Amino acid sequence: MKAYFYMTYLSRVPEDKSHKTESYWATLKIKKCIKGEEIKGNFGLNVNGSVKFFRESEKDEFLGLIWRQIANKAMSITEGQFDLVPIPGHNVVGTDAVGFRNLEYAKAIAAACNGRGIAHHCLFWDTEQEPQRGSTGHRSWRDRYEPMRVGTPSERPVILFDDILTSGSTLVAAKKRLEEAGAKVIGAVVVTKAVHEELPTINWREIELEERDLFSMFFSMDADNN
Repeated sequence: MKAYFYMTYLSRVPEDKSHKTESYWATLKIKKCIKGEEIKGNFGLNVNGSVKFFRESEKDEFLGLIWRQIANKAMSITEGQFDLVPIPGHNVVGTDAVGFRNLEYAKAIAAACNGRGIAHHCLFWDTEQEPQRGSTGHRSWRDRYEPMRVGTPSERPVILFDDILTSGSTLVAAKKRLEEAGAKVIGAVVVTKAVHEELPTINWREIELEERDLFSMFFSMDADNN
């Protein structure tokens, strides 16, 4: 399954000070914005060929631009209508859960899909999960697969949505569960992906996610306070 991500951010504080570039700070602040955290100062984003700066008070305007980008990518993956299925938060138990962040984001993205995308909450956990915080080592998709449950998928093709991609294990588990329930999963769209060595960027890229144990070197970010 291909996962398409709009930007990357560096998941650890770089030892080389030269790597603390403008894009490094901007992508960290964008990640904080996506996570619903307060941002300090501003960050720039290229909008229609010119750089626009956003502050804390302008986060909603910024998110609207991001949702249109994600919507356009989702519509390019398939023709016709599709379900945009959000990855559930760690405390989403049952399909009656409302208001979790990825679901609200999926609704906003679907609204920008010209009637083609439909946000469909059908993934949840059997019990509340431990939040996936910064860690290193192997992450098996099986660890996410076992507690994941599926409601009733529709007959429309499914595009998965997540805000942040680290190892990809949850997306792989979601694909497995949905396909076992009869759904056709055709890809995934993600706002941002953690990278560990390369400099962060803001441009569409893709990664092939496979049903295998995935290695994640995801470090806690002391720099998040900046």
